[in-house]
Amino acid sequence: MVNNILWYTRVGDKVAEFLKGRKTCIKVKDKELCEINGRVIKVNSSSDVMKIASTYNLPVSFLGSTDVLIGDLKLVTPTWVIGFRSKDYWRLGLDTAWLIAKFLVDNGIEKSVYIAYIGKGFEVRINERVLSGIDDSSKVSFSIVEYVLRKLKLKLQRIVYASHGRIYVKNGVVDRMLYAPLTLLSSSETVIYFKIDEVEEFDLSWASTNSPKHDDKWREYDKNEVLEIANKALMEVKDENPTVIKIKRPVSWKNIERFQVMGLMQAARYYLLKGDLDKAKSFGYNRAVFYAWAKHYGGRLRYYRQPSKIGQESISVSGATKNRTWRQATILGEPVTISPRGWYGMGGEEHLPRHYDENIAKKIEIVIPYEIAWKATLEYLKKFPREVLEDQQKFFRIVYQPVRDSFIEDVLLNRSPRKIVKIEEGKQVRKSAEQHVAKPFRSLEEFMKDKKS
Repeated sequence: MVNNILWYTRVGDKVAEFLKGRKTCIKVKDKELCEINGRVIKVNSSSDVMKIASTYNLPVSFLGSTDVLIGDLKLVTPTWVIGFRSKDYWRLGLDTAWLIAKFLVDNGIEKSVYIAYIGKGFEVRINERVLSGIDDSSKVSFSIVEYVLRKLKLKLQRIVYASHGRIYVKNGVVDRMLYAPLTLLSSSETVIYFKIDEVEEFDLSWASTNSPKHDDKWREYDKNEVLEIANKALMEVKDENPTVIKIKRPVSWKNIERFQVMGLMQAARYYLLKGDLDKAKSFGYNRAVFYAWAKHYGGRLRYYRQPSKIGQESISVSGATKNRTWRQATILGEPVTISPRGWYGMGGEEHLPRHYDENIAKKIEIVIPYEIAWKATLEYLKKFPREVLEDQQKFFRIVYQPVRDSFIEDVLLNRSPRKIVKIEEGKQVRKSAEQHVAKPFRSLEEFMKDKKS
């Protein structure tokens, strides 16, 4: 818990740096003020911040306009707003910010992009100084934001629907005030900025006033990064209608089918432990097919054996003919058959990465952007000890089974199952997820290091 004077004594210079040249407003107990005693608020130094903050007993938030005057240049900060109506959905909100930031990085804007946590949501921003060599930065900024929103519109709509309408996304250039870095949101929470490569580690505790984790690299920019996307945006965005992606009331959505959940989680499991994405896709699709096949036969056949008549094929090697056979192996506790080329398969048919893409990834994409489902699944699996992920029965019962019919709610939104079924002496015992995370799987690098030692 902090008060205004103590807090802004520490961070006033950083707040003032952002606000200088911007129209400034303050927010006190959800009331926004742009004038004090009839005088327009102006902030040029940390002393201005202290003077304003010290007149209030309640936490004061400082906000600045998207347009800023730097010397003789009027620049505008390109901003995408991702808001959530409940903090229960902050992880999906962060994933949405990551999706937008990743699109920018993929289109050449990397150094100049940063993300802001603002309490009730996130903002993706591009440092406005990248527009310093471009005429009419206001139009360019608006067009860039609209261009990205329209390119990602279908994906963003699916995210909004998956959240039951509790997340919304909109153009933040129009009529928007931006929270200054390290401004107070409450006596215990502050605004922080961070870069896209810090998304995986981000946690709400970063915004604690006790020890805020704020990245000053938000100041970085490269003027050449924005030119290509600016030209594309100006060519495609011809109107001035800002995009808002939201729904007015909660809606029902179709969950992801068990076949796709099994394939996704098995692929992510393999990738987490072995690190080969193509082989992970082959393994994921193979396991989805296998368990669907086993269910069809009522679980009576516990181990799939490769039929002998298709267990061998002829391959030409340096002009000679050589026979190679399909072989059986146990991978992560799973009985599998492996083709001569190293792919997993059944019945003499190889299960290739394209089969996964067509039957798993594309089906998931209909419900939620696949890259977000993949990211959320990896985060979910990392909560469990390696010995659980490496064991077939433990993986099925502890990791997969509790969320197979509630993937969106428990993995995508909550990121952990509300209950886990553990089998003990023929009885089902309900336990919380936290009881299985005493030794979490942190990273592939850690795993490989442990294996070598």
